Amino acid sequence: MSNSDRHEDDQELRATKRDIFGGSPRKVFFKLVILSLIVGFVMRMMDITPGTIFGTLGSYVGRTFADLGSFMGDLGVWFGFGAAIVFPLYIFIRLWRRWLS
Repeated sequence: MSNSDRHEDDQELRATKRDIFGGSPRKVFFKLVILSLIVGFVMRMMDITPGTIFGTLGSYVGRTFADLGSFMGDLGVWFGFGAAIVFPLYIFIRLWRRWLS
């Protein structure tokens, strides 16, 4: 492998790291540390914990899926009730039209 090939590979690796991290990994790490300190300070002042946030989020997601399941069950009941009327009526009308023609 020639020296220019290595140089191109190094540049490609650096470009890939920048694409993945959104900049140089060192700068991104520093930004994340500073942002974590600021968010942690604000959360501590507001007496909020990660458990509170994720617990509330988990509860919300759980309720949403429970409501969705209940709604899907309701849809099934509605379909069953409607189908009990619509399908026989459809068949009756089709047979009636065939008999008349």
